[in-house]
Amino acid sequence: MNLFKKYYFILPLLLIAIQLLVLSNYNSIKPISPLSSQNTFNSQLINALNLANLNPKKIIFRDFQSEVEFYISGNNKTDFPVVLSTQKNPLNQVAALQKLIEIANIKGRQIQFIDLSSSRPYATL
Repeated sequence: MNLFKKYYFILPLLLIAIQLLVLSNYNSIKPISPLSSQNTFNSQLINALNLANLNPKKIIFRDFQSEVEFYISGNNKTDFPVVLSTQKNPLNQVAALQKLIEIANIKGRQIQFIDLSSSRPYATL
């Protein structure tokens, strides 16, 4: 009985230690990551626009339509809307946007609207 009194406090500590070891090895909760597909697309889009020397204004994400809308200044200092898809590669879309702006500048036309989000992209001049 005397031995039981000496080591009685060790039994709960031993049970707690075993539970901690088992729970730490079988953790079913996945860690939370701040990265998401929208954050990745956003950073790639901003980097691509900066590389193309385009300064977007008022970037609007439309999650329900998988689109991004922003405004770019034209050659007559008027802003025109551009719509891109979040389902497509932002680098390819920005390259197409840059080519459209270059073609419009060569022909001397004013861009009114550019939509690169659909399967058939178009621009209104």
